[in-house]
Amino acid sequence: MKKLNKKGFLLAEAIVVGVFILTLFTVLFSNIVPMFGYYEANLMYDDIDSIYKIHLIRNMILIDSDIDSSSDAINQIFGRISSTYGYYSFSNDNICNYLKNKNYCKTLLSEDYLNVKSIVVTTYNTQLLKNSLKSITLPRTVENYIEEMQTYNSPTSYKNYKRLIVEFNDGHVANLEIRVVCGKTDLS
Repeated sequence: MKKLNKKGFLLAEAIVVGVFILTLFTVLFSNIVPMFGYYEANLMYDDIDSIYKIHLIRNMILIDSDIDSSSDAINQIFGRISSTYGYYSFSNDNICNYLKNKNYCKTLLSEDYLNVKSIVVTTYNTQLLKNSLKSITLPRTVENYIEEMQTYNSPTSYKNYKRLIVEFNDGHVANLEIRVVCGKTDLS
């Protein structure tokens, strides 16, 4: 009789341990799989190559504006930011129309070099842009990026800062700030 009880206890113990291990694996699986999905989704956001490319675009705008101090390219580009929605979107190389060196701009943004699909200019604080996402039309990749990006609250010392959000044809998206001071720019 005692042998039957020991076999029953061993079976019950194996079931309890099995259920515990199964529960542990279920919890781990349910937490790790979404993390990989989030990682893969954000793999296209703010990678080093995209940040470097957007830095080149920012410098192109800044240097072009500093060529001639009477240039109002910066005011034309960033003056288009809607006070209602907090952004303005340039498709492909339309931003080049506002710069003095149009040929360099078009070459830089072309498929052979930076491969830019669209450029969005917005205020430094992106909260208005985030709030407007339901009522505006942007490429889905850019909308997903904006939903995931920080709000970038801007203290008064950042009142002259704007933000460039660039979508590349390979699906990557990145953003970088640009300092605009009274129609002139600051390369720092």
